[in-house]
Amino acid sequence: MVSPQFELATLEVKKITGAISNDDLLQFYAYYKIAHGEDFSKAEKPSSFNFKVTKLCSCSDIVDANLKKAKYKYQAWEKEVKNGVTPQQAQQKYIELVKSCKQKYGFDAKATKSANGEAISAADLKKFDDLAKQTGTQY
Repeated sequence: MVSPQFELATLEVKKITGAISNDDLLQFYAYYKIAHGEDFSKAEKPSSFNFKVTKLCSCSDIVDANLKKAKYKYQAWEKEVKNGVTPQQAQQKYIELVKSCKQKYGFDAKATKSANGEAISAADLKKFDDLAKQTGTQY
């Protein structure tokens, strides 16, 4: 079970105003997977054979980019698992990374859109407000 502070941090990420680096995004991914107790040993390792669409799609650059992205995510998750990061540690590391990214890239608690322009859902906005109150977080 994840803590309310962790849940709040997962929503704070959406309100970071600048473009988050790929390295930081990969860390978020790895910590999130571990924090939620996902079993790495059951994860399928990405390979070009997993992407059956390559034979149906003439957009090989897109497929290659998606494959690389999947591999990087898998490797980031694998690294943290090999380092022995527990779900509780992953939650704390995620929270610390959010704090760092808020300083590095900027943060707007009132934002209704993410840095990439996607609207933050009404449910997430309400959950953000509720969790901020529950955890005593003030912006």
